[in-house]
Amino acid sequence: MTLEQIAKLGKIEPNNENLEILTYYKTACQKWLESKEFKNSNWAKKPYPPLLNPDEVVYEKIPDKHAWMLNLPLPKNYDFVLFGSHAAGMHAALPGFFTLCGVCVRSIIPKQMDIVQEEQKGSFGCYCLLHKKLLAMKKVKELGYTKKAYLQITNLILDSDAKKFYSLINASVAINIIRDPISVLRTMVTLPNFADEFSINDDEGRGTGLFLSDEPKAIFSKNPIHYGGILDKNGKIKAIISPELNAISGWLEDREQMFHDGILYDYFKDNIKELYIKQTSDFAGGRGFEAMSELASILDFDEPEQKDRWLFEKHVGEMTNLLPITLYANEKDELFSNEIKTNRNDKNFNKNSAKIVLCTRFDENNRL
Repeated sequence: MTLEQIAKLGKIEPNNENLEILTYYKTACQKWLESKEFKNSNWAKKPYPPLLNPDEVVYEKIPDKHAWMLNLPLPKNYDFVLFGSHAAGMHAALPGFFTLCGVCVRSIIPKQMDIVQEEQKGSFGCYCLLHKKLLAMKKVKELGYTKKAYLQITNLILDSDAKKFYSLINASVAINIIRDPISVLRTMVTLPNFADEFSINDDEGRGTGLFLSDEPKAIFSKNPIHYGGILDKNGKIKAIISPELNAISGWLEDREQMFHDGILYDYFKDNIKELYIKQTSDFAGGRGFEAMSELASILDFDEPEQKDRWLFEKHVGEMTNLLPITLYANEKDELFSNEIKTNRNDKNFNKNSAKIVLCTRFDENNRL
């Protein structure tokens, strides 16, 4: 089997760079692709068949960029996939509920607009990002920090490599959280966010923050809470100071965040063996304890404890987009200021500041 034949089978563009990388793995690829084990396996039927035997790959020794080109599925260091739309409780209630049941670690595909580094964008970038996260997840599980972990997919990748990206995710065991569309739109339109003035750039993706030198009365008199969903003339989401009915049209067009369950199911349907569908309403109104008990018995994680029942009855959606928020302190900063800091995007200044992260009990920052 020639390099060109291997590239054709893997749907790889046969340019000089790709062929050079393939040359390094050529012998191992040939041995795998010409074996009866490959030809008689389900791997051969995949739209993007792996060019190395995934069961024999040591993922820590293969660069993520090479793993992508070789069509290697993401490291299976998660126990199930959780997918669905935004505004269905997947970023508010469920992370907390799972944490209470010992499922403490999740990996998430971020929204494209939230990704700062260009190399982490798109299908290829998200694959490389998850590759690193899932290798780290393996270590966390080995240390006994968590018994179970999951891969959460709430943001849809929309580029030309999306089919390949989703084919490299093992969704054999999956949970789909669904919610009626009117409730989804209502939540997105009325969900509060901090205004852009609160954004902090320190290369750690914390999003929002305040300096301890900020004068609270001056800062919070500037309409700190905004709502979004209306597109400006440049097609960007425009922040407004109160929920606006016309924002619905903007959210209806945002396929990355919402109304994409069917698309995700089509990507996953060929490798799903167990699919459990739950509604947001199954976890609301004090029903979260029973719903998590049911999932625990099915997926073999810790059942919720009676002493925590009161936590399963809380409604956290009203505050989730306002946390975490980081307080920054820097000895070079003046003590108080009535003005918004001009150095809020000074990466070095912010990086060298002391930080206090205010977050919920279940936020990943709480475990740093």
